[in-house]
Amino acid sequence: MKITYSNVDGLVDNLNPYKNPVLFYGPDEGLVSYRSKKIIKNYFLKEKTDELKVLDFKEKKEGELEESFSSTSLFSEKKVIKITNVTESISKYFDLFDSFAGSNNVFIILLGGELGPRSKLRKYFEDQNSFAAVPCYKIDSIGLRKIIKSFISENKIELEEASVSYLVENLGDNYQIIINELQKLLLLNTKKIPHQSVERLISSYSSEVLENIVFNCLEGKRADLINEFNLNVNDTITANFLLYNIKNLLLIINKAIKDFIDGNLEGAVNRNMPKYLFRKKSSFAQLVKNTNEEKIASSLEVIMQIELKLRSEQNMYKAYMLRGLLNLSKKMK
Repeated sequence: MKITYSNVDGLVDNLNPYKNPVLFYGPDEGLVSYRSKKIIKNYFLKEKTDELKVLDFKEKKEGELEESFSSTSLFSEKKVIKITNVTESISKYFDLFDSFAGSNNVFIILLGGELGPRSKLRKYFEDQNSFAAVPCYKIDSIGLRKIIKSFISENKIELEEASVSYLVENLGDNYQIIINELQKLLLLNTKKIPHQSVERLISSYSSEVLENIVFNCLEGKRADLINEFNLNVNDTITANFLLYNIKNLLLIINKAIKDFIDGNLEGAVNRNMPKYLFRKKSSFAQLVKNTNEEKIASSLEVIMQIELKLRSEQNMYKAYMLRGLLNLSKKMK
């Protein structure tokens, strides 16, 4: 069944109508990822289970997919099988999916990229009444306004209508970047956010600049780090968001390192690197390759020390933070 825009939330949030398997596809990979995670979370809550098996279709070994399903019974413990990077060639497994159509015990999620109207995979999922095909297109202004309003409501913050309009005009159409930018608002630690603060905090320029500072720090480029930091970190809001970004990236790198045990660096990067960091893919890969969990733990400890300093002596935030980042950069070498 083709799931229309008006019915997506019902399916993802409440599994209504209940469809299984479900295919998420489209050009916005961030939205594909978000919706798949949300529907899996809601399935777990509904069925009181947390068993998840993830398979990368592009990197699967011979017989791996069949084995995952052969070890699963329609009457076994409830579980989710999530298949990423699906392509048209998965059509040879349609009979396998048919055998689990509508199952309450085995919930099957497929994640794909852009699929045109003539796609055999997309058409099959649209035509089968028990299946669901969920398109994940770039966000338009109406959808973006809905996301912003939902974010405001969920986090119990207040924004002026002028601020909402400003966000609609400036956040773009990539879901992952939209969410990352909106998260900045929470760093203000206040429920009623003035329009001026929104304009200062949210801009396409600031995200790229902070991205450069983060990677200069983690890659040990101390001269570039000092220069970019002094030019662009001029208030505690930016400083705190920079720390948030560094901490978040360290945790992502740590996850990728654990995933790199099979020696497949490209696979570990593709599975773990946020898509919005595409400009930094080679740098991310080198960090995964050359870093270990001990360095990550040590660096996170440094960030915790910086945060404590910033809370106790905010008037000295810039000096303390730069000193801390230089120390962190040294530990990551």
